[in-house]
Amino acid sequence: MARRSAKQAASAPEPAAAPVTNAAPVASQTDAAAVSNSVPTPPAPPEFKLQGIVFDSTRPWAIVNGRTVYTDSQLGNFRVTAITKDTVTLEDTNGVEKVLRVGK
Repeated sequence: MARRSAKQAASAPEPAAAPVTNAAPVASQTDAAAVSNSVPTPPAPPEFKLQGIVFDSTRPWAIVNGRTVYTDSQLGNFRVTAITKDTVTLEDTNGVEKVLRVGK
């Protein structure tokens, strides 16, 4: 076994401390703010274009966004609830109505 003198031991560098491996990761304040302040934006309601109505008292139909629709037809989340001589009424799944008019 080799012996070191007190002078050699004093001049030798200290071993580096081992990193702590059981510490939990810490989120930065910007990460926490981004998560807690994020509010999902609802999708924009679809735009409907009424292109024409053929009114027949027994089975009226219309063309909306290039599609032929009848009463009870589905357009995405909307259902056609009524077709008159100059309007088409749509209702979404939440019960909100949207009335399309000829020429508008």
